[in-house]
Amino acid sequence: MSEPVPEEIVQIETQPQETVNIPDVITLEDIQNEQTVLLQNETNFKDFLTQNVLNVSLASIRPRLIQWATLNYPYGYTIINVPVSVPEMCSDGIYRSLGSYVEFCLGMTIDNMISALSQRITGVVLSVRLNPSSFEVIVIKA
Repeated sequence: MSEPVPEEIVQIETQPQETVNIPDVITLEDIQNEQTVLLQNETNFKDFLTQNVLNVSLASIRPRLIQWATLNYPYGYTIINVPVSVPEMCSDGIYRSLGSYVEFCLGMTIDNMISALSQRITGVVLSVRLNPSSFEVIVIKA
């Protein structure tokens, strides 16, 4: 009679959970302060997007466009890269994806943003590539 084969034990290691200290009392002042920070971050991000995408200096992206041409117009070449840190919650209490957060802060759709930029850079197709922590404005040869 053969001995029974021991069953293999699979041990799954889990990462320790971060503990969040939730105060015993939340005051109206705490809520207002947190909302003020969220609103300021959203305003700062909107200003950043307006300056660096909608009203970007064409002189600042001209070198990228020339490099794109030099490389024989690779498809989906990045001309603007915007880092984005999406908060866990927006000032209105809603959780948003990266694309939705950009639209929320800008007050317009990404399509409208690209359309506005496309009026300043003609003869090419502009689009957006969303990444986990950034979005890119890309160029495609028309």
